[in-house]
Amino acid sequence: MTEKERVEKVVYGVIGRINKSLLKDVPFGEIRSVPIVGSFDSLAMVNLVVDLEESIKQEFAKRVSLFGEGSSGPGPLKNIGSLVDYICIHLGDRRV
Repeated sequence: MTEKERVEKVVYGVIGRINKSLLKDVPFGEIRSVPIVGSFDSLAMVNLVVDLEESIKQEFAKRVSLFGEGSSGPGPLKNIGSLVDYICIHLGDRRV
């Protein structure tokens, strides 16, 4: 399994725990385009970020911060694809 596939597995798992219905009826080929911002209320967004950061730390033994200093707008949380790519880049996989 590639690093990107491992990241996708972690991301899909966390999203599934926070919002069980978000990915339910989405065809696999369209998952990357599913929006994150707007799909969760504010408390769920906080839970998503905290859970993702902790899950990435456990899976890869590296810390990835989803909210950097000075960040504005949706950034890596625009959609699932941008989130996966952001995490891969910050883990060191520049081939996304």
